[in-house]
Amino acid sequence: MARPTRLDGISYIGLKAYFVTSCTLDRRKAFTSHEFCEECRLELLATSRRCGFTATAYCFMPDHVHLLSSGNRADASLPAFIAEFKQRTGFAWHKRSDGRLWQKGYYEHILRGDEAHLSVARYIFENPVRAGLVNDPRQYAWLGSDRFPIEDILSALEALRPYR
Repeated sequence: MARPTRLDGISYIGLKAYFVTSCTLDRRKAFTSHEFCEECRLELLATSRRCGFTATAYCFMPDHVHLLSSGNRADASLPAFIAEFKQRTGFAWHKRSDGRLWQKGYYEHILRGDEAHLSVARYIFENPVRAGLVNDPRQYAWLGSDRFPIEDILSALEALRPYR
């Protein structure tokens, strides 16, 4: 698969919000082990803090990761954040198995002021439900937020459309 290109004339630095998807190489189902998922989740949160981002919503699916993230410093660089996260988790993967973890590049969407973060969080949190992995997002261990308690986000989502 070709590497997605960044938009010309767009700065990926600063106080912006992004919806990011990154896929494993050859869509390998790498995020199925509790131990590895937890290591990657902790690395996502640590890298997010180091790079000046908030991980508003995230979900580790078996072969990809979704992330709603916002820069919280003027020097917060999305390319640097994603590169560091993928490098660190790729190294952790390489210690466990042979080969690379990630496809080159990632897909991102810069959220504009009129786009609701909640609708992106809904998409992210409903991903395991749509994939048939669980019936309710509460049943899926590999989604969360470093900004809001998961129950607050799910309650807000339920107010828009019940899961049950």
